[in-house]
Amino acid sequence: MLRALLRVRLAIGLGVAVSTLCVASQADEPKPAADPALVDPLRKHAEAAIAITARRELDGRAHTPWQIIHGVLGMRDQFYVRVDGQRMSAIDWFHNQSATYANEPYFEVTEFGGRGHPFTKPMLFEGHPTQFLAYLTMTNLPLDFQVKSGDKTLTIQDLVTGSQKEVKTGEEPGWTLWALTHYLGVDATWENKDGEPWSIERLVRSQTYETVHTAACGGTHGLFALAYARDKYLETGRPLRGVWLEADQKVRRYIAEAKALQNADGSFSVDFFKGKKWGKTVDERLGPSGHMFEFLMIALPREQLDEQWARNAVYSVTRDLEETKSQTLSVAPLYHAVDGLHIWLKRTASTNAPRVPVATTSSISTPGGRPGTSPAVATGTTEASSKPSTAVDGSTLAPSAAKD
Repeated sequence: MLRALLRVRLAIGLGVAVSTLCVASQADEPKPAADPALVDPLRKHAEAAIAITARRELDGRAHTPWQIIHGVLGMRDQFYVRVDGQRMSAIDWFHNQSATYANEPYFEVTEFGGRGHPFTKPMLFEGHPTQFLAYLTMTNLPLDFQVKSGDKTLTIQDLVTGSQKEVKTGEEPGWTLWALTHYLGVDATWENKDGEPWSIERLVRSQTYETVHTAACGGTHGLFALAYARDKYLETGRPLRGVWLEADQKVRRYIAEAKALQNADGSFSVDFFKGKKWGKTVDERLGPSGHMFEFLMIALPREQLDEQWARNAVYSVTRDLEETKSQTLSVAPLYHAVDGLHIWLKRTASTNAPRVPVATTSSISTPGGRPGTSPAVATGTTEASSKPSTAVDGSTLAPSAAKD
């Protein structure tokens, strides 16, 4: 009996010892790589669409600053241009040389700092106050980053200060709100060049009370800026109240309207928020739909990005860009759509496996026209012509150089 008891105790002791060693050994072993089968297939589509867009290069002498800066918005520091036959990063071009168009610099030195060169003609230079700086925020350049302006040098801080001093009532506040929130934070206050008190909250209030339907690009830029500022405010841990609550309510209202007006193929209305309408060509779709998509990707709560309608929107954009890699496309819509893809990839990066099925042509397909369009919308229409469509904004972008 005693021998049997000793054998049991020995076995238990050995078992504990072996178990402990196994746990220690497992803890020291590297974790296996994520199963490729669990990677969201929609991410692969988004990455492929961005890779295709990366092979589209603009010419620094032929394309306008307005177009080049849109390229930076979409591709960040991976946007490349050709300048006098030399391929370089657009950011490096701004930093190392005085980027010019028609002998005019991209950035101007002013009494208060600097700014993007204002429009001389539509779609040549900066079309809205602080537009260039707002788009450059997506590259997250530091305040001491330098850009050339003729024989002078400006920093991002100079552009920020210039924007603070030049802000005034009656101008579009969206891009200024976007840029200054990024660099100054939500509690910033200052005086403009006339001694008038301004703050991020005042910009938020001004943008919140702007009419959406009459604003540039269907009001999507202003809504993007509101959502961007709201998110920065929420990062402080404070509850939404006052003008911040009003801004959030406006953003949520137009999220709901965009969803209600979404087309069956996942694209958004070419009439923006005015009513449901389907675009027959890629350029016609990407113009409004790309802007709506970009706004939604920054504005939607994280959990809503996994909802099927939002994923259908991602798939619609990626499908258009993948299927038109050899066609010319309008510059601004393309890069606003790609900016939306970058934002979606970043915000969903923590999720490996899709929580809902990836959208496919079969899962959202209905009879007629483009896969996923309703018969009522598609009646009397055909798929986009294989010839490059006329650009909505009068500009074109060279097709992808690679032939897959």
